[in-house]
Amino acid sequence: MSVKPAQKPVELLGGLKQPEGVLESLDDAITRKRNGEPTWNLFERRTKTHNEAIGLPVGKVLPHPLAHQAINERFARKTSGNQRMIYIHIPFCSTICSFCAFFRQAVGSYDISCYVDALVNQINRLGAAQSCPEENIGAVYFGGGTPSLLHQDQIEAILNAVRSNFSLSRDCEITLESRLNGITSEYLQGLRRAGVNRISFGVQTLNTEMRRTLGRIAERNHILSVLHESEHAGFESITVDLIYNLPGQTAKTWEEDLNDLASTPVTGASVYSLIPFKHSVLGKNLAEGKEPPLGGIQNEYEFYSTSDRFFTNLDGWKRFSPVHYGKVGCERNLYNTMRSAPIDILGFGAGGGGRVQGLLYMNPVNVSRFVEDQAQQGDQHLFAVDMDPLYPKAMSCFELTDSLSMHESAIPDFLPSVSTTLSKFQEMDAARCQDGVWELSEAGCFWGYNVSAAIAQAIRQDMNTISSQEVNYE
Repeated sequence: MSVKPAQKPVELLGGLKQPEGVLESLDDAITRKRNGEPTWNLFERRTKTHNEAIGLPVGKVLPHPLAHQAINERFARKTSGNQRMIYIHIPFCSTICSFCAFFRQAVGSYDISCYVDALVNQINRLGAAQSCPEENIGAVYFGGGTPSLLHQDQIEAILNAVRSNFSLSRDCEITLESRLNGITSEYLQGLRRAGVNRISFGVQTLNTEMRRTLGRIAERNHILSVLHESEHAGFESITVDLIYNLPGQTAKTWEEDLNDLASTPVTGASVYSLIPFKHSVLGKNLAEGKEPPLGGIQNEYEFYSTSDRFFTNLDGWKRFSPVHYGKVGCERNLYNTMRSAPIDILGFGAGGGGRVQGLLYMNPVNVSRFVEDQAQQGDQHLFAVDMDPLYPKAMSCFELTDSLSMHESAIPDFLPSVSTTLSKFQEMDAARCQDGVWELSEAGCFWGYNVSAAIAQAIRQDMNTISSQEVNYE
């Protein structure tokens, strides 16, 4: 079977497009570095999301009927015995944050219980189709949307379905993303009884005025209270998301956020630059001049450097990835740090995606369509890419940006452009190789998604070369 991997850049989440010309920009970045340009000025543009950087895998997009057949066939295949992970998407939000462009739906009058029934149905159906139910699940991740809109009994029902069909490892990390508004100690205790052991709050900022701009409801004192109540509920890890370069944000308010969090039992923090998605309310307001203009890349670098110094100097904490920090011995962040590993990620729910035995797939974003498909015992509107047989091996190259280091041996022989690309990042002091191990520097972490994008383009370049030689993989 000869696979033609050539693909045009596709539009991704929020209207972003997979960046082009990243490899060509590396020589210019090296020149800038040699000329004494500061770290924040190495590139003209900063790539800001994992999906934007990596895009779709090299492979063939399957039409819906074939995608439906393929996912059932891949679940039924004998596997290699590797650990797996599960992603569960809950697409509902009580309100839509002004900056958000993720796959979500305002609850309104929608009967969430119908969605939960459909979700459990999909877990049971695909779980029954698998050939190796004894393989360990190392992490379960509830993303959204707002998973905490579900009653704790609904979370428990979903996890019971997971446990009935899959074997969870003894130390399985079970994460749930949560809102802050309306969260009570009783709800948190219910999540712990259901088996959730890691909770992640979308704090973004503790500054009440800026939270209003973002469409967030909870005020600073309530946020601090919920974080302490989470500790009392017994979660093994309590993590938060923070955003910098917000409209009206200053160095002072950013430092206040960081210092406030240091006084809480938080054990992990993901730190992102604001992405003004063009289809979001905030993106439109910025374009129309209804919000003050955002700071440029230099401003982002100053915010980033402040938080990087803060968290890496916090007692017992370390950097886990270019955007995530945590307390050693408490935080593991398994779902994100293991996604470049050659393992299956089983995705369930509307808008939820994953990969199984070389098939990358995503369930339909439309909730009603997903529910109807599950009522018909199928996945008739599944989006799927049958990955090139070599691509799963190529994915190991993203280990550098997922977990900060990567052994040289992880780069397959058929990807010489990846090694060349990393050598160029070494010339600009964004990466270094010592004793056969590649590591990102602080500058490389700031430009982490640009590094990912360059690796992704190097992979495509080499695999297109292989394809043009008509290699037969059978």
